[in-house]
Amino acid sequence: MARIFHRSPRTFLQRLWQHGRLDALACVGLIVVAELLARGAAPHLVGRLYDRETTGGYAIAINQDGYRGTAIAAEKPAGTFRILALGDSTTFGTGVAWTDTWPHALGEQLTAVVPAPVEVMNVGFPGTSLASLHAEFNERWAAQDPDHVIVALSANMPALAWIQARQGDAPAVKRKAYAPRDRGFGEQLRGQAKRWTAAFALPSLLRQGSQRVLFVAGLARHDVSPDAPFGPLLAHGWRQRDLPAQRAIEAWAALERDLVALSDTFEARETNWSLVYTPLRFMLSPASADNEKSVPLERLTLDPEVQIETLARKHRFPYVPVRESLLASRKAARASGAASDLYVGFDFTHLDARGHRAVATALQPYLLDSIEGDAH
Repeated sequence: MARIFHRSPRTFLQRLWQHGRLDALACVGLIVVAELLARGAAPHLVGRLYDRETTGGYAIAINQDGYRGTAIAAEKPAGTFRILALGDSTTFGTGVAWTDTWPHALGEQLTAVVPAPVEVMNVGFPGTSLASLHAEFNERWAAQDPDHVIVALSANMPALAWIQARQGDAPAVKRKAYAPRDRGFGEQLRGQAKRWTAAFALPSLLRQGSQRVLFVAGLARHDVSPDAPFGPLLAHGWRQRDLPAQRAIEAWAALERDLVALSDTFEARETNWSLVYTPLRFMLSPASADNEKSVPLERLTLDPEVQIETLARKHRFPYVPVRESLLASRKAARASGAASDLYVGFDFTHLDARGHRAVATALQPYLLDSIEGDAH
């Protein structure tokens, strides 16, 4: 009996080890298959890393002068037409390579049809208000002697205008935030873990899937803080119980004041300019594919495009609509069998490479007129 008792635990552990190995191998196999399926279904999720040096897996590429892309000489060469692109992350190009942003695409498009040299400076920066961009223009970019300035608005700017109107003066743009810096061991380890995780599609797919479920179930909400209403939904007149309905009207009024002030600066400097707005994805169509985060559209009371068009007519701002160009780009992509999201995956604010090119295409004829007028 002692002999049997002595051998039984060992036999049990051996069998447990054998079965455990098989189970572990089966789990690994399932994970590998799931990863391959995820890569096939959503290849864009591979490498979608966001950190201090990369955005969506692409190098942020801030040059020595503090803006994204190749640095342009401070002194404009004779005969060169220089364009300045002012905006926030939708101009900066969150989620795409700097060569895929609309300022760079516009420069390429114009260079292909204009005999004179064309330079486009992308001085957009994430999380920036219109008032901050105005202050920075006066302090830095006006000295670059731009022939044309494109002001790109986003749905985030009315909320930031409302907040800054209560804080007083606009804060400076913190461009050093994207500069590489020395990091401690712990931060390096966390960064390496993020890079390793970003190399796989499955974690991002599971994270997005869980967020979809939460939004559909109403467990995750799109509400904003009444006292600090950051985000794009205030611009849409977002209805929520504790958010005063007047807040959105006040925000648009604050943005209007900022636009008028910027327009006055351009007029005083005799600088040609254009105004553009990129709509959020869920405003492009009623299709569920354009509303991945299940924004309850019935709670929207304002259309930012209509608001901006109204301001443009009222103050005679040179407004360039881009909606039709975005829809035409999507239609062409579908006709050719290509993907046609126009926006970074699971992001209703930031454009993908095709979306940026569509914005550039909308702007091109207006800039051609400006270049021809400057030549004469």
